[in-house]
Amino acid sequence: YKVLDSVILVLKENPGYTVSIEGHAFKAEGIEAVCIGLAAERSEMVKQYLLSRQLNISRINSVKSYGSQRPLNAGKTPLAVAANARAEIILNRN
Repeated sequence: YKVLDSVILVLKENPGYTVSIEGHAFKAEGIEAVCIGLAAERSEMVKQYLLSRQLNISRINSVKSYGSQRPLNAGKTPLAVAANARAEIILNRN
């Protein structure tokens, strides 16, 4: 959770920043409806972690699920799979 803790630190040091959270999956995880659900779980877990560390809900702009629609790597290797099964945090300066 070092990356998430770093995000929290950045947000605490920059009160004008908010985050958007995006969940992603890889096609091999199943049909797209399943991928959307898995990606939603990933993004929701990130949200819950941030909230558990006392981040105010108002600092989270959105939580989205993209399923397998935005792969980082089209390959089938374990490295490609790991790159595509992810949650992304976008920092927004307000």
